[in-house]
Amino acid sequence: MPLPPPLRPLVPVLCALLAGACGSSSGSSTAATTADETTSPGTATTAEPTAGPTDSSEAASETLTTTSDATSQTTAETTSDSTSESTSNTTETSASDTDTSSETDSDTDSGQLLYFSVIGDTPYEDEDTPALNTYVEQHNAISPSQFLVHVGDIKRGAPPCVEAEYTDIKTILHGLDVPAFIIPGDNEWNDCADPDAAWALWMEHLYQLELHWNDLPDVERQPERVENFAFVDQGVLVIGINLVGGAIHDPDEWALRFEQNVTWIDQQFATHPDIFAAVVFAHALPDLGNHQEFVDGFKTVMADYLTPTLFLHGDGHFWVHEQGYMGLEHVTRVMVECCSAKPVQIGVDPLHPEVFVIEREPF
Repeated sequence: MPLPPPLRPLVPVLCALLAGACGSSSGSSTAATTADETTSPGTATTAEPTAGPTDSSEAASETLTTTSDATSQTTAETTSDSTSESTSNTTETSASDTDTSSETDSDTDSGQLLYFSVIGDTPYEDEDTPALNTYVEQHNAISPSQFLVHVGDIKRGAPPCVEAEYTDIKTILHGLDVPAFIIPGDNEWNDCADPDAAWALWMEHLYQLELHWNDLPDVERQPERVENFAFVDQGVLVIGINLVGGAIHDPDEWALRFEQNVTWIDQQFATHPDIFAAVVFAHALPDLGNHQEFVDGFKTVMADYLTPTLFLHGDGHFWVHEQGYMGLEHVTRVMVECCSAKPVQIGVDPLHPEVFVIEREPF
């Protein structure tokens, strides 16, 4: 079998070393013959003079050193190139991963999630007022909510309706660090002995309650029904309407208010097509039989806009969390509890399966 070309220059040296060690010319001849026999056919072989042991050792050492240096250099270059290429690839991958992480973090942090709190049907009893004051302190200390909404009924249902009841709840809510909004309940309006006087008190003390705070969203009011409001915050449409239960003093006004509420909701959805979610605040439990015209109109509007929507109200005094409200999968209904119940905290997250993340016991 022919020797590989890189080993051929070592043959004469090895032969010379063997000859010197044996002190015989025959060893040189044998080595030369062996070298000739192992040379590939057609390859010219040049005879080298026989060297003494010392010269041969030095020559072999020099040759081996040269070969070793060349091999080391080749190996080092190959290893260095491979290492550099591998390191370069690793660096590029790490940079790519970092960029991806940065993009992900940027997307996650690009918009702050909307959080808000809700209470309703409070204060009713004497113990509810100190409980509310405590909740305000806790809310200020730990709640991420950007605003709070009171969904009406600031007093017991029985008359009288005295001014202190309107000013008391205003004072409590003014203790919040974040804006508070309020919508009417029947206990402080149409269930009072004098609904017109009660409405005057509500307008004087609770209308545009949010103006007590400086950091406000751009709030709109319905011109024909100024207690109805709307604004967009963090991609969420927030709507408040005057939908009460209780006594019906004027059927025409009752029907007109339903129509105006539905129109307001429809207008707001049409005006803000880029929202990803909506919340509608009302007071009344709309399934008691006196609100069918509103429910029919609201359902028609919701069927036209497939935006995930939370319909949030009080009035019933017990907890309800109903998905698929009115047979519409994208509409969720929540009824908050009354009295000394803690504020409900709701986060609106476009990445959450249910969009609305509801906490009944936030603190």
